Amino acid sequence: MDDFLNDFIEETTDIISKINAMLTDLRSRPVTIEDMNALFRWVHTIKGGAGMMDFVNTKNVAHTLENDLADCKKDLTHFNHKKVQTAIDCIDELLSAHDSAEMTPQFNNKDCIENNASEIINDFQNAKYFSEFASSFSDYIELMLTQKSLCFELSLKAGEAEKLIEKLEKFKIDVIQKEFAIDNGTNEDHLLASFESSSFTKLKPIIDKLEKLPGFQWLLMLNNGANKKMPSNAFDSPPQTAQAEDVHSLAIIGDRLVHKTENVEVVRVPLERVNDSLNSVWEIFLLKNQLSYLLEQNKAYLRNHGDLWQEIEKIDSSLSRNITEMESTIMSMRMSPINGLFLRMEKAVRQYLQTSNKEIEVAFTGADVEIDKKLLDILGEPLIHMIRNAMDHGIEDPVNRTKLGKNKKGLLKLKAISTSDKLIMELTDDGKGIDKDFITQKALAKGLISVAPTNEQEVYQLLFMPGFSTAEKVTEVSGRGVGMDVVKKTIDSLGGEIRITSQVGVGTSFHVELPLSMSLVSSVVVAVNRNQYAMAINNLLEVLSCDELAFSENRNDKIFLYREKYVSYFDLRQVYHPESPPMTNTGFMLVLQFNDVTVGFLVDKIIRHTDIVVKEMTPLFLKNEEVVGVSIQATGAPLFVLSPEKIFKKQAIRKDVKNAA
Repeated sequence: MDDFLNDFIEETTDIISKINAMLTDLRSRPVTIEDMNALFRWVHTIKGGAGMMDFVNTKNVAHTLENDLADCKKDLTHFNHKKVQTAIDCIDELLSAHDSAEMTPQFNNKDCIENNASEIINDFQNAKYFSEFASSFSDYIELMLTQKSLCFELSLKAGEAEKLIEKLEKFKIDVIQKEFAIDNGTNEDHLLASFESSSFTKLKPIIDKLEKLPGFQWLLMLNNGANKKMPSNAFDSPPQTAQAEDVHSLAIIGDRLVHKTENVEVVRVPLERVNDSLNSVWEIFLLKNQLSYLLEQNKAYLRNHGDLWQEIEKIDSSLSRNITEMESTIMSMRMSPINGLFLRMEKAVRQYLQTSNKEIEVAFTGADVEIDKKLLDILGEPLIHMIRNAMDHGIEDPVNRTKLGKNKKGLLKLKAISTSDKLIMELTDDGKGIDKDFITQKALAKGLISVAPTNEQEVYQLLFMPGFSTAEKVTEVSGRGVGMDVVKKTIDSLGGEIRITSQVGVGTSFHVELPLSMSLVSSVVVAVNRNQYAMAINNLLEVLSCDELAFSENRNDKIFLYREKYVSYFDLRQVYHPESPPMTNTGFMLVLQFNDVTVGFLVDKIIRHTDIVVKEMTPLFLKNEEVVGVSIQATGAPLFVLSPEKIFKKQAIRKDVKNAA
C-alpha cells in the first residue's frame, strides 16, 4: 500500500506543478478551451487517485473543482482564476498532510471552494453598491458562511426601498445595509440583504421576482443544485487579463513558468536506482584510471611493442568516451528543471500578498535551467526564507515607495544560471537596502558580537547568525531570528557560498553559488608541501614557471608581473604552513580569474591534468570550506579537491584585516 501511496503522491505533485504553471501563464493571456480541457483532465486524474487512496477530503475538493471546470468548458467567461488557484492550493495542502482536514480546516467539506471565506470576501469587492462591506464587515461575512446564509444586493427607484424592506422582513429576509437616494445623491435606493439557505425553497417565488430586477446581484450563493443552479456571476470575478488584476494580485514578468507537456514516454524509477547506476559508472571510471596508471608505469615496455601500445591507446580512448557518455546520460536522469522551484517561490509570494498591503512583481530568469534533483529538493526551504526576508524587510509598502519616488509595486528578481560546474542563483529586490551601521548596532545590542566588524561582508554575514533579526515585532513571516541562519547552514552543507551586496535606498542582492552535483570534473593535480591536491580548471587561465616571473611586494600584498600588469598571488605552501620559506625561485604559478579579478597561486609541482570523480565531503570537513570534495587516485590514495576561489576570498579578507591593523 505504501508503494501505491508514494506513486499517487508523486503523480499528484507532478500534476499540481503542471496546473500551477498553467495558472501562472494564464495571468498574462486569455484562457482557451485547450487550457480548460487540460485542467479538467488533470483534476479528474487527481480525483480518481484520491478515491483509490481513500483521500476523502482531497477527492471532494477535486470533485467540486471538476464540476466548476465542466461549467467553464461550456462558457469560458465563467473561468475564475482565483477560485481554481485556491482549490489547487487546498489540494496541495491536503496532499502534504496525507488528507488530514485538521491541517486545513477551511477546506474540510465538499463545498470547500464556495465556503472559503477569504475568497468570498474578495468577491464582495465586485459588489456594485456595497463593496466596502467586505473590508468593514469581514467577520459578519464569515458568520454568514458558517450559517450557510445567502446574500444579495439590489437597486430600486428612489422611494421604493422603504416599501420593499417591509415586505422582505415579513419573509424573514434581513436587510443588512440600506442606502437611500437622498443620502447617495442619485435617484436610486440600494439594499444589501441576506437569508438562511434552508429557507430558499419557501422563498423561491419572491427570489424569482427579485432576480428579474435589473439592479439585482447575488453576492453569496451556495450551489445546492437540487434547488437552484448557481448564477453565473455568483462567485466569478471578471476574466483575468494582464490589464485587469486586483490590487493584491501577483505579477509575473520575465520567463514564463510553463510546464512542458510533450508526448514523451515515461518510466518512473526510484532515485536510489539512478544513484546506484551512477556510482557503478564512477567505479568503472576509477578502474579506468587505475588501468591508465599501470600503462604509464609500464610505458617503457609498451613503447618497444608499438602495435600493442597503439591498440591499448585506442581502447583507452574509447573507454573514456563511453564512460563520459554513460555518466552524462545517467546524470541527466537526476536533473530536473528549476521551473518547479520557481513555482514554489511564486506560491510563497502569492500567499504573502494575501495578508500584506504590499504590491510586488516577480521576475524569473532561467526557468529552463536543469539541476540535480537532490539539490532542487534541498534548495526550496532556504530560497523561501530569502524571499520572505526580502518581502518583509526589504520591499517597502506602496505609500512609502511613492513618497520615495519609486514605483508603488516592488520588484523581486530571481535568476538562475548554470555553468559547467556550478549553479548560480541571484535574488534581488529594489527595496530599502541594508544599513550596515544599523546591523552592527543591532548585533552589539543583542550581544551576538563584542567588536564591530571592519569588513563589509563580515557585517552582512551577521544576518546569518542564529537569533539575529532587525524586526521590531514578530510577525507570521519573520522577526524570530530564525530562517537566515538556516539558509547559511544549508548552503554551506552543499559546499556552496552566499554573498550579499546592498545599497541603502536602492535594494539588496543575494548571490548564491553551488556545485551542480557530484560529477566528473576536469582538474589539475598539484603538489604542495609533498601533498597532492586537485583543482577544477574552469577558472584557469595559464600555468607559468616561476623562474620566468618577476615578483614584488606592496605592503602585505604579494604581486607578480603578468601580461604587463601586477597581479596578487598566494603561496599555497605558506597558506597551510606559514613557517615555510617562500618559493619564488622554483615551482609553478597557476593564474586564475574569478569574475573580473585575476589572481595567482604558487604550487611546488604540476602533477597532471585529468578527469576525477568528485564526491561530497563528510560533515567532519565542512569547517575547512576550501576543501570542496574528495576523489580517489589510481594508486588508491585519497585526493582532496580544493576551491581556489574560496582560498582567494578567505586570504583576501585576512589581508584586508591585516592592512587595516
